[in-house]
Amino acid sequence: NNTDTNNSTIRRLVEDAIAEAIAILESDDIPSGEEVTTVVANQHKKWGNEYFSQQQWTDAYRHYTSAIETNPHDATYYSNRSACLLSMKQPHDALVDAIIARTLRPDWSKAYYRVAMAFLAIVQQQQQQKQQELYSALDSVEQEHDVIHSNHYDINNNNNNNHNNNIDNIEEEEEDNDMDYVCEEAVMNSWIGLQYDPTNGPLKDVLQQAAQLGRQFYHRSRSK
Repeated sequence: NNTDTNNSTIRRLVEDAIAEAIAILESDDIPSGEEVTTVVANQHKKWGNEYFSQQQWTDAYRHYTSAIETNPHDATYYSNRSACLLSMKQPHDALVDAIIARTLRPDWSKAYYRVAMAFLAIVQQQQQQKQQELYSALDSVEQEHDVIHSNHYDINNNNNNNHNNNIDNIEEEEEDNDMDYVCEEAVMNSWIGLQYDPTNGPLKDVLQQAAQLGRQFYHRSRSK
């Protein structure tokens, strides 16, 4: 389930998560409602919640997974595991579970909240990755500066640098457009969830946060 964020655009990450959720929902491995044991599944959910409250994410994830394996028709199990995966810094897998929860209960505001939160987590993960890359690049520049003491630059090197800068600008613009797209998805899911539960405070918060982030990427992509 792990996705290599270095080799995929943020839009591709989201598309992969959606495709994975659809594949799980359409899988023939899911048993019929008559074959599930609700009592056992709910017990695993209870244990998962206890571990989650203690921030023991691995144990919580294990019990939520057991609940899903016992009864894959209950949206709350996927919703809880989605929250757990976010705490484990795995937003892609969290989005998969959130989409499944939303599909199983399309009128449940919390499912839309989970989807929106997963979208935002993907954006934040990408931002952190870009920041780390920037720090690494700055370190490399400083190291080169310590070695190179020349006061002039070769013309060919300048031309190559300009070409590389143009490529970087194009890639950054594509990334900003993708970020804008993901923020729009977060806004849409938050808004839909609020139609089912207008008093949901967390949904209002994530809607505001997604809208604010979306505006930033929208203006950045159009200012280049």
